Amino acid sequence: MGSGNVFADLNIANPEEALAKAKIARVICNLVESRGITQAQLATRLEVDQPAVSRLLHGVLREFSLGRLLLFLMRLGEVEIAIRN
Repeated sequence: MGSGNVFADLNIANPEEALAKAKIARVICNLVESRGITQAQLATRLEVDQPAVSRLLHGVLREFSLGRLLLFLMRLGEVEIAIRN
Protein backbone atom coordinates (compact mmCIF):
# COMPACT_ATOMS: atom_id res chain seq x y z
CA MET A 1 0.00 0.00 0.00
CA GLY A 2 1.36 3.41 -0.95
CA SER A 3 1.90 6.46 1.18
CA GLY A 4 -0.23 8.74 -1.00
CA ASN A 5 2.91 10.41 -2.33
CA VAL A 6 4.49 8.56 -5.25
CA PHE A 7 7.74 10.46 -4.73
CA ALA A 8 8.01 9.18 -1.16
CA ASP A 9 7.18 5.67 -2.33
CA LEU A 10 10.04 5.93 -4.85
CA ASN A 11 12.43 7.29 -2.18
CA ILE A 12 12.88 10.58 -4.05
CA ALA A 13 14.67 13.27 -2.02
CA ASN A 14 12.27 15.92 -0.63
CA PRO A 15 9.13 14.06 -1.67
CA GLU A 16 6.72 16.71 -0.37
CA GLU A 17 8.42 19.40 -2.46
CA ALA A 18 8.50 17.13 -5.52
CA LEU A 19 4.77 16.47 -5.16
CA ALA A 20 3.99 20.18 -4.75
CA LYS A 21 6.04 21.02 -7.85
CA ALA A 22 4.28 18.31 -9.86
CA LYS A 23 0.87 19.61 -8.79
CA ILE A 24 1.75 23.18 -9.78
CA ALA A 25 3.14 22.01 -13.14
CA ARG A 26 -0.10 20.11 -13.76
CA VAL A 27 -2.14 23.26 -13.10
CA ILE A 28 0.07 25.20 -15.52
CA CYS A 29 -0.35 22.51 -18.17
CA ASN A 30 -4.13 22.53 -17.71
CA LEU A 31 -4.20 26.34 -18.05
CA VAL A 32 -2.11 26.21 -21.21
CA GLU A 33 -4.38 23.60 -22.73
CA SER A 34 -7.65 25.28 -21.75
CA ARG A 35 -6.50 28.70 -22.98
CA GLY A 36 -4.90 27.43 -26.18
CA ILE A 37 -1.59 29.12 -25.35
CA THR A 38 1.39 28.19 -27.53
CA GLN A 39 4.77 27.44 -26.02
CA ALA A 40 6.14 30.66 -27.53
CA GLN A 41 3.31 32.71 -25.99
CA LEU A 42 3.81 30.99 -22.64
CA ALA A 43 7.55 31.66 -22.75
CA THR A 44 6.83 35.36 -23.19
CA ARG A 45 4.33 35.44 -20.32
CA LEU A 46 6.59 33.47 -17.99
CA GLU A 47 9.71 35.40 -19.06
CA VAL A 48 11.68 32.25 -19.90
CA ASP A 49 12.92 30.75 -23.15
CA GLN A 50 10.87 28.24 -25.15
CA PRO A 51 13.09 25.24 -24.26
CA ALA A 52 12.40 25.93 -20.55
CA VAL A 53 8.66 25.96 -21.31
CA SER A 54 9.01 22.64 -23.11
CA ARG A 55 10.78 21.10 -20.11
CA LEU A 56 8.11 22.47 -17.78
CA LEU A 57 5.26 21.09 -19.88
CA HIS A 58 6.99 17.71 -20.10
CA GLY A 59 7.44 17.46 -16.33
CA VAL A 60 11.20 18.01 -16.24
CA LEU A 61 11.07 20.12 -13.11
CA ARG A 62 14.49 19.88 -11.47
CA GLU A 63 15.58 23.31 -12.73
CA PHE A 64 12.44 24.99 -11.36
CA SER A 65 12.19 25.85 -7.69
CA LEU A 66 8.85 25.78 -5.92
CA GLY A 67 9.00 29.57 -5.69
CA ARG A 68 9.64 29.94 -9.40
CA LEU A 69 6.69 27.70 -10.27
CA LEU A 70 4.48 29.83 -8.00
CA LEU A 71 5.78 32.93 -9.80
CA PHE A 72 4.75 31.33 -13.10
CA LEU A 73 1.23 30.83 -11.74
CA MET A 74 1.13 34.47 -10.63
CA ARG A 75 2.19 35.55 -14.12
CA LEU A 76 -0.73 33.50 -15.46
CA GLY A 77 -3.07 35.20 -12.96
CA GLU A 78 -3.98 31.99 -11.16
CA VAL A 79 -2.76 32.08 -7.56
CA GLU A 80 -4.76 31.56 -4.41
CA ILE A 81 -2.82 30.58 -1.33
CA ALA A 82 -4.46 28.79 1.57
CA ILE A 83 -2.59 27.98 4.75
CA ARG A 84 -3.91 25.39 7.16
CA ASN A 85 -2.90 25.44 10.78
